[in-house]
Amino acid sequence: MLSRRVSQSRRASRISIQGAQTLSNPGSQPLSVSGRKGKASGQAPPLGTFEKNIFTVLYGMTQGNDVSASWSLALMVIEDIQLLGFSFRPDAGFGGMPSWMKYVFNPLSYKPHTAGGFAGLFYFALALVVIMAVLTVFVGLQLKGANMKAVWPLKLLRLLIKLISTVLLIPIVEIFVHGAVCHDPTDNVIYLLEDPSQCTSYLHLMIPAFVGFIYLALQAPVMSLVFFHLDPSSKHPDSKTTGRIDSLYTILRFILVLVDELGYQAASPRIAAIVLASTAMFVATSRYQPFFSRHLNDARSGMFAASFFSGIQAAICYAAGGHESAASFGIMCGLIVPEFLLGFLVSALMRQRIATGVYRRMKAREEQLESGTLPNPASLQAQSIQSSKWKLDDQKRGGIINKIDDIVTKVSEVPLKVFEKAVDVEIACRFLQANKEHEASVLADAIFNAGIDQFPHNGSLALMKAYYIGAFSIAEIEQVSEMLDVAKCSKPAMDVRFLIFYEERQMEQEDHKEHLMTSRMNVTRYTESVALQSSARKYHLEALLAMKALWEYLKSERVSPNCIPYLLERVAVNSKKGEKVYEEMLDKYPNSKNILRKYSTFLMTVANDQEKATKLLTRAEDIENAEVRENTIRTANREDAFSLSGGDDSGPTDMRRAVSEPAGMHAIFETSFVREDSMVANVEADEESGLRTQSIFPEESGSSLRPPPFRREISSLSKIKDIPSFGKEDEPAERKIEFHKDVEDKPGKTGEWDAVMAKKRSGPGSIPSVPSATSSQRDLRQFRYYRTVLEGKLLGPMQKFALAVNIASALLLVLLVVGCVITLTTYGQLGAAVSETYNRTRPRNSAYRIAVYLRRMVAMVSGIIPVKNMTAALEYQRTQLNYAANNVLSQTMMPILQAYNLNDAANIIVRETRVPDVNLAAYNPYFIAKKIVFHCQSILNLTDSQWLDPSFPTSLDVRMVLDNIQVIADGLDATATGALDTFLNLVNSNLTTIYGLLAAIPAAALLLGLFLLRRGIASTNRKSVQLLSLALQIPRKFVNEKLDALEVEIENIMEEIEEEQDAGTLAEGATSATGSIPSESIMRGHAARLMTKRYSLGLCLIAITGTVMFIPAILHNNTAVQNIYLTTQLSHRAYAVMAATSFACETAANDTNSFIRGTPPLWTQWWLDQFEADRISIFQSITSSSIFSFPSLTAFTFTGGNCYNNGPFKCDPLNRRYNASVGLTQAVTLSSLDTILTTWSTHVKLFLAQAPEDQTFESIHMPFIVELSEDCSSGSTTGADLISRDLTTTEATFRAINIVLFVLAAVVLLVTYMFVFRSVAMRLSDELLSISGLFFALPIGLIQSIPDMKRFIESGGTLLPAAHKG
Repeated sequence: MLSRRVSQSRRASRISIQGAQTLSNPGSQPLSVSGRKGKASGQAPPLGTFEKNIFTVLYGMTQGNDVSASWSLALMVIEDIQLLGFSFRPDAGFGGMPSWMKYVFNPLSYKPHTAGGFAGLFYFALALVVIMAVLTVFVGLQLKGANMKAVWPLKLLRLLIKLISTVLLIPIVEIFVHGAVCHDPTDNVIYLLEDPSQCTSYLHLMIPAFVGFIYLALQAPVMSLVFFHLDPSSKHPDSKTTGRIDSLYTILRFILVLVDELGYQAASPRIAAIVLASTAMFVATSRYQPFFSRHLNDARSGMFAASFFSGIQAAICYAAGGHESAASFGIMCGLIVPEFLLGFLVSALMRQRIATGVYRRMKAREEQLESGTLPNPASLQAQSIQSSKWKLDDQKRGGIINKIDDIVTKVSEVPLKVFEKAVDVEIACRFLQANKEHEASVLADAIFNAGIDQFPHNGSLALMKAYYIGAFSIAEIEQVSEMLDVAKCSKPAMDVRFLIFYEERQMEQEDHKEHLMTSRMNVTRYTESVALQSSARKYHLEALLAMKALWEYLKSERVSPNCIPYLLERVAVNSKKGEKVYEEMLDKYPNSKNILRKYSTFLMTVANDQEKATKLLTRAEDIENAEVRENTIRTANREDAFSLSGGDDSGPTDMRRAVSEPAGMHAIFETSFVREDSMVANVEADEESGLRTQSIFPEESGSSLRPPPFRREISSLSKIKDIPSFGKEDEPAERKIEFHKDVEDKPGKTGEWDAVMAKKRSGPGSIPSVPSATSSQRDLRQFRYYRTVLEGKLLGPMQKFALAVNIASALLLVLLVVGCVITLTTYGQLGAAVSETYNRTRPRNSAYRIAVYLRRMVAMVSGIIPVKNMTAALEYQRTQLNYAANNVLSQTMMPILQAYNLNDAANIIVRETRVPDVNLAAYNPYFIAKKIVFHCQSILNLTDSQWLDPSFPTSLDVRMVLDNIQVIADGLDATATGALDTFLNLVNSNLTTIYGLLAAIPAAALLLGLFLLRRGIASTNRKSVQLLSLALQIPRKFVNEKLDALEVEIENIMEEIEEEQDAGTLAEGATSATGSIPSESIMRGHAARLMTKRYSLGLCLIAITGTVMFIPAILHNNTAVQNIYLTTQLSHRAYAVMAATSFACETAANDTNSFIRGTPPLWTQWWLDQFEADRISIFQSITSSSIFSFPSLTAFTFTGGNCYNNGPFKCDPLNRRYNASVGLTQAVTLSSLDTILTTWSTHVKLFLAQAPEDQTFESIHMPFIVELSEDCSSGSTTGADLISRDLTTTEATFRAINIVLFVLAAVVLLVTYMFVFRSVAMRLSDELLSISGLFFALPIGLIQSIPDMKRFIESGGTLLPAAHKG
């Protein structure tokens, strides 16, 4: 607003003075007036280099921060509501308050309660701060010297600053404080306060958190200090009088978070901090009224009041020791709205009291001056000067001495101070937001003048007046510059110095905007426009230099067509880049005459597009004609104004007096001044709302038109102090519009405009003229037709080539997608298959376990095992049997057996009856397991009396299991072998498919390169060389003329670069200009070699990434195989334990009715040997993974303290039957699994070493063998589960890696397709089009003089020239 009004004033001043000089001296040149009328007394200190760089960065981050009012208001509301979260905490003693209540007010403060979750959140917050810091440095370096090449970093930086300085400040600071104080999210402990030695484990969070906190503590208050808009007429939430209140707010929030985090064990520090912070912010907001909108001031004061009273209630509740009922919590919630309204009302009353107090004191002081009780400062100064020269005589001295009593007792009236604080000046002027009349502006000016008189060294007050002048026109617009100078000379604070710097940069941008004839020019567009102009000059110069190298090569003695594509490529590349930049500039600044003319020059000299160049030149001439007409009309209006002021003696005397006296002039035109203010406001409102009206100035958005910014024409007359009062004799006889003296408007000539344009075209950097056709329109139309036909003929094969490349690339992508889907499918299969394979090996273990329980029950009933309480002992065995039969075998094993072995052959032959009637039956694994469950259920259904019946040991249910246990177990053992074979077949099938795809992708890439890309490049290169042989026939004379024309154009561009002081582009241009043409070895076949290298590299990358994509799946399959072998070995070990235990029980039972009588000790020893072999293979196997490869399994195996028994009683001494008399205690079962296995095997060996008569159930070794077998078997199952879980975790890792590699391969393919495959096809097409463009850039007469070229063109590319040799 301020810079735009000053810019309008400058333009109006230039027009008014140009008109005055035209009247006084019609032939003189118009002057340029800066618009800065006067300077304040004193010299403003210049900005230091460091301060200027800092201000430049801050300017880039703040200027153009256009956040919509609704979004800004939402952020402010969320930011203020977060304060309530410090009061609404259950630890203050509020009964019924949920623990998540603080997240209602600040949901962004939620933090995970796990170390991994908090680490992820911490690094995300750190990434935001690091990105903001990096962008700050990057933007600062780019803005230094206006060399910004990209605009998106600045926009992203503004967004991050807006979020981090408002709603994200408290959450991010909390996260950093958590990390800096070594906060454990799991236990909610701050180790920095509790145990600092533990902080070594948190260094990865502590150090970056400390750095991030310090950075935010330095940057956030500074950004809050300057990140606002100073626009008194705006109701936007970001429009404020100062940023100091926001900076204080930021500092207080930092303190709040620190107190909250460090005093986490007590609520009192936090409550005290929130009460003090809310009080400070409520007082500051209510007293200083930082928002220009009164409603926003009152609303924010209400929020701080609600926070203050909530903190007071929390303090009362905490001091009272808390309340169990929810009444205190309900009262606190119910009073939020009344507290808010109270703060709202207090703020409004405070603002009213300040303003009315100022008005009352203004009236009182005016009464002092009118009554004469307060001497005028000017008269006091005059009296002081006179008294220094006045010497009292004795008589007068005596008279004064006689009045000595009156003099010494009299008290002079002290001038009344109108303002209590400097901010009261601005608060008292806010009535201008509603009252736009002239009297209101005069009153505001008087209030500001009184304030500046009272606070002469307050720079912010002078700056505020400048903004009020720009917003409400309370004084002459030229006073803006004066107020800025006053503010600079008052040694202001940093924020005021920045605002002054901000406005000066804004004025520079306004001048640049006027040059580009655009309606908007913020820092982004300013730096962008400078960068675009520099890039356009660079590419324009590079293209001209490349063209010069091309024609110099064609001028040489020995020319090879194989080298010309290299030079054409250099021209085409720079031409495309330059055309792209010019198009971007033209799209952004469509009304800039300079850009239109420079682009037209580029099109004529480089791109050979005469038709488009003609249109752009015509458009530039139309715009300049419109400007000349507008200036002519304004000059005429100005001449009318001067003629009106002094053209007739009979005119009103007050008008002549007004012209000679500026004050009178101001009084006469004050009505126009007020009217004009309203017109300016209307126009500015139209600009902001995007309205467009018809005018001679076309605007950026297409064909819609809008009026130019309104000029302060009438009021600017009052600023000209040296305009004489014209009398009758001085009045011009006839009004005549005069132009520059170098313009001659002679009859029959082109007139004023053509003369000016002709002169402009004659100098260096001249404006190109519209090209006139030297050939007939018929020839031009014919050649355009020939060019269209010829290019279609040349590009036909290229379109087929591009289609083939697209199909081949799509096939490669399909292979990658299929490969990814297959590999991801294998992961899910392997994870489920490993667990299922182990479960398929468990039925054999369960069979032996059931046999052990039945044998012990039979032994108890038969009296072999002496028991004190038969009922309790049988119930104990009954519970174990029920768990093994129903929970394990029936629920877990039977579904697996049904899925895999339901249709197996019946090869398990068992005896169902005893001698003499032997009844044999055959079962498969599923039905034999089902039969075992059936018999076990029958046994479990017996009553206690039936169990104690002597016939129970010989019952069919018992003998069916005990007599056939070895056969049943061997039959079920075959299912374990089948499970392993099924898993290995699955892995082999997966690997076969993966290896096939792994070979298919490189093979497809190789075929694509050899049989498609290579042949297409070679074929196009041969055709290009064949066509370029025509260039050898171009006459030497034409080549020399072309070089001379290029030299002139290059010199013009270099001069323009020197004038713009673009050192970088000038140095690059000088280097390119002095560079020589590369050797023929480099140029010959350069395009073909380069394209071959590119597609070869691209195909290699596709093949490599596509191959690497399968490596995780292969590794995972191999890992799964090794894991399944280890799992199988664990199952074999558990099987050997249960088999040896079962045969040890048979040995102790010494059942004479058993079919295996006499052999149980041998079988026990055999299975013990198998156990030892399996135990060794677990640690030393080559085919399987080592147990030490799994940290969790290693800890499980060798670390005690866990219960490994998964049975119904586990290790609970209240339920499990320990035998302390023999040393079988709970401590034994809680030792490490390896110790339990060793203890079990030791007791088996000792049992077998006893005499046969001692190998009974009463042996001290039997309790260890039977009880610990359950722990050993369950431990193996848990170990297999750990292996399966580790494989699942590894599977997730490999799956993620596989997805990442697939994405990488797909990205490589897409990037290669976009930038290599398509680039090859486009480059081949561009090569042929460049050759065509080279031919058609030649004059028509020259083409007709070369027979081969003429024949080639007229045949539409059908009749190719003979192949060039050499």
